[in-house]
Amino acid sequence: MRCPLNRAEDYYLRVAANIAFMGKAPVAQATVDDVTLTGVNQMLPFIQQTLKRVITQS
Repeated sequence: MRCPLNRAEDYYLRVAANIAFMGKAPVAQATVDDVTLTGVNQMLPFIQQTLKRVITQS
């Protein structure tokens, strides 16, 4: 598997990407307020690590 789901952030990142691209056009970029109010800022370091890992595996 190219991008395995080994950790929670692997799963959440892919779910968020699927939701963002479900419509006719991608959703707008999240604002700082969006990230803070939803609590994503607490997971952001893990998501960024996951993105770096996926990019280096490509």
